[in-house]
Amino acid sequence: MSKRKIKVKVFRFNPAKDKEPSYQTYEVPRWSHDETQAKVTIMREARAQTVLDVLEYIFQNLDPTLSYYATCRRGHCRACGMVVNGKTVLSCLSHAKDDMKIEPLRHIQVVKDLVVKEYSDRELFSRARTNTLNLLKESYGQAKAGK
Repeated sequence: MSKRKIKVKVFRFNPAKDKEPSYQTYEVPRWSHDETQAKVTIMREARAQTVLDVLEYIFQNLDPTLSYYATCRRGHCRACGMVVNGKTVLSCLSHAKDDMKIEPLRHIQVVKDLVVKEYSDRELFSRARTNTLNLLKESYGQAKAGK
């Protein structure tokens, strides 16, 4: 019986070494229904394979140089936030799918691979406000120039 695999494209970038980011493709075994039932959380509930499970498999079995961050594995800390197939998600709560493209959070400095610089809530709010104001200024300038 052959195991089904999930194809995953992962963002790779080490600012200390790399000039440009790149993507690396991996193939990870998909949990079968029986294996899913065997995977048990601390709460003793069966769970589906998550994006975080895929990243852990890659790190433990295929590429120990992959960097990502996760803490609580329950969605409380929000530390495992990343972009999967263009959507911002928590990797510990998002179900793994075939042909995933995993990237770091947008508009935040990349430390290495999927790890981004941590900001306080106040800093994030300030950055979001500044980005919004800049976009509004650009839009207003374009609208004014178009008249």
